[in-house]
Amino acid sequence: MLTNEVAYELVDTESAWKQCLKKLSKVSRMAVDIEANSLYAYREQVCLIQISTDTDNFILDPLAGISLEALGNLLNHPGIEKVFHAADYDLALLKSLNRWNVANLFDTMWAGRLLGFKKMGLAWFLETLYGIHLDKKHQKANWGQRPLTEEKLIYACNDTRYLLRMRDDLGRDLAQKGLEAEAREIFTDLCRSRVFKRSFDPEGFWKLPGRGPCRPRRGPCSGRCLFFGTMKPNGAMCRPSRC
Repeated sequence: MLTNEVAYELVDTESAWKQCLKKLSKVSRMAVDIEANSLYAYREQVCLIQISTDTDNFILDPLAGISLEALGNLLNHPGIEKVFHAADYDLALLKSLNRWNVANLFDTMWAGRLLGFKKMGLAWFLETLYGIHLDKKHQKANWGQRPLTEEKLIYACNDTRYLLRMRDDLGRDLAQKGLEAEAREIFTDLCRSRVFKRSFDPEGFWKLPGRGPCRPRRGPCSGRCLFFGTMKPNGAMCRPSRC
């Protein structure tokens, strides 16, 4: 079964977010995933937040300039269950960049691990459990680029649209095998995510692939300048800027 057709709402304006928030505030559970640009930026950003409920699929665009602070309150609401697949990185990133904590978590990957599954990828879960095939061609896409194509948005939505169904099926299997308490302990521990602490090596430019001998005729080393982001295209120096 292919997954090329899916109904979703792209939330990239304040008015759309207001309507989305109104719906999310009424649900008892939601599936959540994020897309970041960590492969393309030293200081990564949360570029998309996908949320699926039992009736709707939302794709939130944090780069659109809208205020999503109210989402942090929902994620930390103990009365709303949040379903992730392989939550570790997402939780740490949300806490590091947004200072958001997540409460009442169900992680489908960890549920599968407790049940003895040998592979942990979402695509494998869906193929094995439901015969649903996910196209993973955008797995390493630069999610910080705009505009977003329809193909990318469908890819992103597919990461959450089946998670609530999986949660129900895996949760039932955990209960049948007497593993609910162990799973809940793991989920609670995952919610104690740690803030990322990056260590910056000021000499790291020497390790850049393809860097040749550095023989600047005048001024500082161009490799160092580019590494720090401090050289203008015309060769002039500029103040360091964030990635």
